[in-house]
Amino acid sequence: MNQENRREAILEARAANKKLAELILKGTVYHEAVEVRGVDNSLHKFEVSPISDADLAELLQSTNVDLKDIGNRDKLASNMQFLQKGAGLATGVPDVAKALMPMESLKLILKSFELSGLTGAPKAA
Repeated sequence: MNQENRREAILEARAANKKLAELILKGTVYHEAVEVRGVDNSLHKFEVSPISDADLAELLQSTNVDLKDIGNRDKLASNMQFLQKGAGLATGVPDVAKALMPMESLKLILKSFELSGLTGAPKAA
């Protein structure tokens, strides 16, 4: 293989890899439906997706929560903030928690953790 053919093969491989990366980032996200009770006291279905490593790290850091502290009554405010922001990440609807009854966000986050394969996720009470 001469130098020019090799160069073309490398450029083609780069273009294919770039396109694949774009498809992965843009692609269809796996999701499952979860039914939760809204502030209107009706049941509503939301599509919940797995949470990425980056999103989980940002969520934990921005809410100052350690997963082992979920359910700790002394840290209720940060736990509620975690649930609210986490529900938005899980559903893709940032303010979804404002429309839900208390603790319904937990159902959304637990499903997202399950879909993400996270073990040792907080247990629903």
